[in-house]
Amino acid sequence: MKFNKYDAPVLAMIKAMNSHVGEELSLADLRDAWYFQMEHKEDNRFVYWLDKTIELVNDRVKIIYKRNPGWYTEVKFHIERGIEI
Repeated sequence: MKFNKYDAPVLAMIKAMNSHVGEELSLADLRDAWYFQMEHKEDNRFVYWLDKTIELVNDRVKIIYKRNPGWYTEVKFHIERGIEI
């Protein structure tokens, strides 16, 4: 079985998303779940791996932008259904 250096971070992101199926979670909560699945913080490219994972599973994750006028836009993720690994 071949193992690539990008397998572990993407699989950890999918596991993090699967642990919140049916929920809406913030970017920070997803990041924390990803670090938990990675079991270390040696790879700090969370946004990079999130982008790569979303390319693969965009039909399972709904991105929600919550705009607060005059203040900021918060990004939330709704994991609609489980993602097969």
